[in-house]
Amino acid sequence: MTSVDQFRDWLSVFYLPLIRQSGYFENYKLLKIHHQQDPELINYSCQLSAKTINDSQLFKVEYEDKVANHLQSTFGEKCLLFSTTLEMVEEMEI
Repeated sequence: MTSVDQFRDWLSVFYLPLIRQSGYFENYKLLKIHHQQDPELINYSCQLSAKTINDSQLFKVEYEDKVANHLQSTFGEKCLLFSTTLEMVEEMEI
């Protein structure tokens, strides 16, 4: 099993159940990042849609250390956690 497969398993076994259990998010998107300089490099972005910005902040306070520690103990330096808060300003179907 590759590190990428292990990460996908970690998402489905640990992270996503925690997200559901928290009750702070409405949905998620798992996106694969394509790198032009290094097509062999595989990275993912997990985007969570919170009900409110406050919910997102509460999740960070309550769960981010637990997630970071579990990720570190599982993958060491092979996997990095960082979070960014984005606010929807405008959306339109095209």
